[in-house]
Amino acid sequence: MSYGAIKLLVKAAVAAARLLDENSGKTASDERVNAAIKKTRSMLEAEKLLKQLNRSQVFTFEYDQKRGIVLTSCRKVHDVPNLTVPEGVNTIGDEAFGNCVFLKSIKISDTVETIGEHAFSGCTNLTDVQFSKGLKTIGCYAFNQCGITKAELPEGLQKLGHRAFYECGALKSVKIPNSITSLEAYLFYQCFALEEVILPFNLTGTLCGTFAHCTSLKEFCIPEGVREIEDWAFEYCEKLEKISIPGSVTKIYNRAFLDCTSLKYIHIPDSVKEIECSAVFDGCESLEKIRLPIGVSFTDRFEKGFHVFDDCRSLRTVILGIQRFDVTKPPDLNDLTVMHIGLAADGQPTARRFVLENLTGVMKCLVEAGNVFMTEKLLSSGLISTETADMQTFDEIIDLAANSGAHEIYVMLVQYKRDKLGFDIPEDRFEL
Repeated sequence: MSYGAIKLLVKAAVAAARLLDENSGKTASDERVNAAIKKTRSMLEAEKLLKQLNRSQVFTFEYDQKRGIVLTSCRKVHDVPNLTVPEGVNTIGDEAFGNCVFLKSIKISDTVETIGEHAFSGCTNLTDVQFSKGLKTIGCYAFNQCGITKAELPEGLQKLGHRAFYECGALKSVKIPNSITSLEAYLFYQCFALEEVILPFNLTGTLCGTFAHCTSLKEFCIPEGVREIEDWAFEYCEKLEKISIPGSVTKIYNRAFLDCTSLKYIHIPDSVKEIECSAVFDGCESLEKIRLPIGVSFTDRFEKGFHVFDDCRSLRTVILGIQRFDVTKPPDLNDLTVMHIGLAADGQPTARRFVLENLTGVMKCLVEAGNVFMTEKLLSSGLISTETADMQTFDEIIDLAANSGAHEIYVMLVQYKRDKLGFDIPEDRFEL
């Protein structure tokens, strides 16, 4: 837009503001007139600044009423590896610096409020970023696959888009300001060098793949306020030794701690009511002890079976509430928990031996408790066969299920006897 055109726009804005309001029949107030003049004057100033900025040999700019002056692109000047975004720029546009592999450092002026999506994506040699103090928004994938080593984000930042630092393999430390209240998915996925993370004290929401594959992370404290640890939150954090879970967490999802091979102990607070079964702690080969809340439910969203502790070869102690169980030693039947059946089905030798030696008692406990899920787990484990199960006793368990009203368990046992053990079923107490 030309300078002359904007001058005409000023006159038009003032005239429009002084027109009668069609609904009220009142003349426009001085406030409306002044607002129109102020807005148009800003456009004049922006147009003037835009002319100056577009003399740059490095950047291109445009003006947008909502985003202000936008840096739209960077000419790939290979002999200028250190750049400064000029004062007056309000937005770094989407993909503005995309794949500028020559870029090594950049200083972003304090007038910049928004960094667009993929703005610096693929700047593999960009190691140093000085962020704007006035920054409000960082878009999705903004620094994807950058060489940045440190990210100290300014207080006042309001939005940090998902995957903003995705695959920044050299990133070692991150500080996120208290003005951020939630973290988007896969924010630091595959930041292999990440060792230090400072999070907001008032963080809420969930963690979903947020720190997956951060293979250098050794300790982590989840802030109070986080409600759920979602899928893949810390998977493949190979050096993670300690993690603190706050009392605000109510659910832990599939693969949350998959292959955290250095994790030795984890305390699950009483606030956690549900843990999904698929590979939550699978491959935590150094895990020796875990504390679980009483009454926690194990759920199977994807119907893949109970695989909470697969390949937890060092696991010895499970603390359920205030009761301590040594999983390498047979427990009393009175102390039977779903944990022993789960460990047995997952291949823990002593637990398997205990379940086999006490098969009748184990099955009675499950029927009397009406535990459909763990009965299914036991039946699918391969532990019950014509060699291990006495058919007369098996029929007694079926009768117990029928007489106690455990309909689902009764149906499962009858079908298992017919389909897996090859015996005729007894007279049905319930319709199959």
